[in-house]
Amino acid sequence: MPIDYSKWDNLELSDDSDVEIHPNIEKGTFLRLRQRKIREERETRRQQREANEEIVSLNAYLSESIGKLRDQVVEANEAVLGELMDKWQKDAQKGDEYMTERNKAIGRGEQPPVPSKENMMDTLKARINAELREAAVNAVSLDDKRKAIAGLLEGHLDKLQKNKVDAEKELERIRKEEAKHVAPDS
Repeated sequence: MPIDYSKWDNLELSDDSDVEIHPNIEKGTFLRLRQRKIREERETRRQQREANEEIVSLNAYLSESIGKLRDQVVEANEAVLGELMDKWQKDAQKGDEYMTERNKAIGRGEQPPVPSKENMMDTLKARINAELREAAVNAVSLDDKRKAIAGLLEGHLDKLQKNKVDAEKELERIRKEEAKHVAPDS
């Protein structure tokens, strides 16, 4: 069985014995600073990777939830659509409350609360309600109502898919970057 040495092709070697530094900088200090920089870059890449993995996971959940909502709206009769919109209104109020709390925290210079998946869905429902009001959709027929709501959901679904693709590309870039660097924990 042949041995694959390609792992070592992009290995960055740091031979600190022949480093040329300015005479006013102590060599030990320079090496510690360089090592600290390497550790900080490694930590930054790890945090970016974890954040993008979370984004991909969250977008998959939201896409599935929005798809289910869209299907419910498309298949709903007048009574079911009315019940859906009533429940949606309550959820939208929760989303508005969350956004108000988040904006207050940002205004005070604090870290905003991390949204749960339910918060995100509620906020999306609030946003779609606002878009429906802005568009002044006063559709009379059931088909017009369903098409308007499904169209807005489809638009948000497209945005989520684009964000998911972007996050996956960024995640792949970070993983390639991590593969270039041999870390003590890898």
